[in-house]
Amino acid sequence: MCGDYGLSQESVTPYTPERNGMIERSFRSLKEECVWLKEFRSFEEAQREIGRWIHWYNGDRPHQSLEYLSPKQYRLEQAALMA
Repeated sequence: MCGDYGLSQESVTPYTPERNGMIERSFRSLKEECVWLKEFRSFEEAQREIGRWIHWYNGDRPHQSLEYLSPKQYRLEQAALMA
């Protein structure tokens, strides 16, 4: 998937926020706001719920670091400024 966007993938040591703080924060949010709140009955159910959460996280959830906009809203705002 990274190659589709012209990105290179880099592996880092897990649980090292000093090296990958944004990813560690995203995983923490996923666990606190989704995974730890539910008892999944199957792997498929977990996949569906986590997929829904990721869609919400990127599309609707306000992020403090993005001036309380969702990533989708922030990208649209930035694109409008560049036009």
